[in-house]
Amino acid sequence: MREFANGDPAEPGWFQYAGELKADGALVGDVGVLLHDNRMQAELGYTLAAERQGRGYATEALRAVLDDLFTQGLRRVSAECDARNTPSARLLERLGFQLEGRRPEYTWIRGEWTDDLLFGLPAERWRTLAQ
Repeated sequence: MREFANGDPAEPGWFQYAGELKADGALVGDVGVLLHDNRMQAELGYTLAAERQGRGYATEALRAVLDDLFTQGLRRVSAECDARNTPSARLLERLGFQLEGRRPEYTWIRGEWTDDLLFGLPAERWRTLAQ
């Protein structure tokens, strides 16, 4: 991953990373982190180019970002996804996130209301899974 946006990932607010393939320099996707003002929790978002999905890029990128966040001392990271996006939900679960809730008809996407799935990953769980 390389830095995509100016700013400091250790400061509260959004920070965005962009990933590129070393072989061809093509943009693979990005990972965004919203560090809360308390610097103890963050929210995670990500996108991956459709033609690059299913190759482990998102897993690798998210693991690296999560390692960095928890090394900084964060207590918790949360993420959410469209309830219809089964691959994204499975990715979060593979990384150790646990489903914490569902918000019915919460997000307006492409002309319709969609449900959001809410996931959380406490630092202690991450450390346990990383062993």
